[in-house]
Amino acid sequence: MKPPRCFLCGAWIPQDKVDEYGMGDDQGIIEFKKTKKDLEWDKKHFPEQAPYAEWFCAVHYPRAKSLSKHTTRDAIDILTAEFGLS
Repeated sequence: MKPPRCFLCGAWIPQDKVDEYGMGDDQGIIEFKKTKKDLEWDKKHFPEQAPYAEWFCAVHYPRAKSLSKHTTRDAIDILTAEFGLS
């Protein structure tokens, strides 16, 4: 599993704010829409953190969660543009 750091800003996610699966109410792991490649990955790599899942801090989590119906690449492109990151 990837370290619990926000994909966008690198902030550490406090482990007391998430469950053993990295899920929290206002921060944690967001799983995005799976691509065909992601579906193939799922067949071979459980229980590692999936390539379609990323950690987000409390600042970025709500917007990232709202984009969960997008693929990871599309969601990250939207988030980096909206938050002014490169």
